[in-house]
Amino acid sequence: MAFTSWAAPAENAAWKLLFDAIAEHGDLQAAKTPPSGGGLRTPETLLRILGAAGLCEAEARRVCGEWRFAVAGDLIEGFRRGTCGLGR
Repeated sequence: MAFTSWAAPAENAAWKLLFDAIAEHGDLQAAKTPPSGGGLRTPETLLRILGAAGLCEAEARRVCGEWRFAVAGDLIEGFRRGTCGLGR
């Protein structure tokens, strides 16, 4: 199994750009979104939950990636199509 927990906006440039734009031009509270990662914000939390479920060979690691877009608007389009709540 694999799980993904996105870094918080302070550590994730794409999310930071999005949330900064919403804060400046909209209402962050209107999205009513949970924090990035939901209840699995740290590797330790995820490993504890997996251990409690009986999965004893679990590991967590940070994976960094880079997104490249032809134009800046493609980032917003990616969020619009690929995330809950932003596609409206």
